[in-house]
Amino acid sequence: MRALGIDLGLKRTGIALAEGQVTVPLETLSKERKLSDRVRRVARMGDQRQVDCFVVGYPLETDGQVGTRAAFAKDFADRLSERSGLPVHLVDERYTTVEAKQRLRDAGVGSEQIKGILDQTAAVVILESWLASMEKPE
Repeated sequence: MRALGIDLGLKRTGIALAEGQVTVPLETLSKERKLSDRVRRVARMGDQRQVDCFVVGYPLETDGQVGTRAAFAKDFADRLSERSGLPVHLVDERYTTVEAKQRLRDAGVGSEQIKGILDQTAAVVILESWLASMEKPE
């Protein structure tokens, strides 16, 4: 299975790819003016990489409630599903950026370099979380 992971931010969007159990960071997109432009760009990336689905980070509030950022992510996911015709999975992304930053620091990445790849790394964490949830027996 191939999946494109998305860490949807207000300024930047991190993209990662999962092929089977292997996840790799791909790129960070700058903020497009319109949400529809970002949806179109991500759908095109999924098409080019022949993905089976998309996995979008769902930024719930710390108490688990749906706030404005989560509503924005849900709107993005709905539009992406409609445009691509593929399933889009929402994954709780609380603390993924913190984990991504720690992973990069542990790998010896400097503070200036972290900024450019943090969102991609957060997308990797989101994908890994989704993959782990798929392995759990019901």
